[in-house]
Amino acid sequence: MRKQQDAGRGKVPPIHFFRELLLESNIICGVDGVSVQELFDMMLDRMKRTSPELDIDKARNALMEREELIPTIIAPGLAVPHARIDGIKKPYLALACSPSGIDFHSELGLGNVVVLFLSPAEEPTLHLQILASLASAFKQSDFAGSLSSMRRPEDVIEAFGDGALPTLIK
Repeated sequence: MRKQQDAGRGKVPPIHFFRELLLESNIICGVDGVSVQELFDMMLDRMKRTSPELDIDKARNALMEREELIPTIIAPGLAVPHARIDGIKKPYLALACSPSGIDFHSELGLGNVVVLFLSPAEEPTLHLQILASLASAFKQSDFAGSLSSMRRPEDVIEAFGDGALPTLIK
């Protein structure tokens, strides 16, 4: 948690704590044939298992409100639904891989990798740093495509290495 707190204050480059936020238990591989809302429910349920204090109804509502404003596909194959939530004390992150993609109703296409995160509303800098960390991690154009076909959470973790750069593509 110390690195996350420091990152929120701008002391640690954000890319170094991305891997720290990504728990193997919050990774879902092989997701197909579900709606955005069903996917959010699956991902939030995973988060709740490791963080029972998380109010998933509040998080679901915030995510769906954000999604109605603008789809969260930020690059071909990559969706990053996110919300700032009042009352949470730390960021939460889950990742889903979908070989056939999830329809976010975006001009950029389907989401083959979905990185859902929640951050404390009181820490907007931390929220932006997580977004920057994700942008850096996914900067290689075919990284999301490589992740989308992975079948095991431990392979996804390994692909991120130490969090500094994806290790699938050199």
